[in-house]
Amino acid sequence: MNNFGRLYYELGQFEKAVEYLKDGLKISKETGDKEAEGTCYDNLGTVYYRMGQFDKSMEHHAKSLQIAQLIGHRSGEATSYGHLGSVHTALGRV
Repeated sequence: MNNFGRLYYELGQFEKAVEYLKDGLKISKETGDKEAEGTCYDNLGTVYYRMGQFDKSMEHHAKSLQIAQLIGHRSGEATSYGHLGSVHTALGRV
């Protein structure tokens, strides 16, 4: 589902991207795949950012960060911090 979400994101079809990413998030939670769950949250945060929904973006990137820290995924943690910084910058908080 993540790949379809990314595809629709690249095509600028953000609502469709969110739909697929939410489906992927549900499946990753059901299967206990924490890394995929974190990736879904990260990708959702990126889509919401592009849609100008910065509060939702921050919420999803923060969840991605929590999961990355929980499972020891250091590169995922770094990515989440970078995305959170971008949201703060967009909101003029830097």
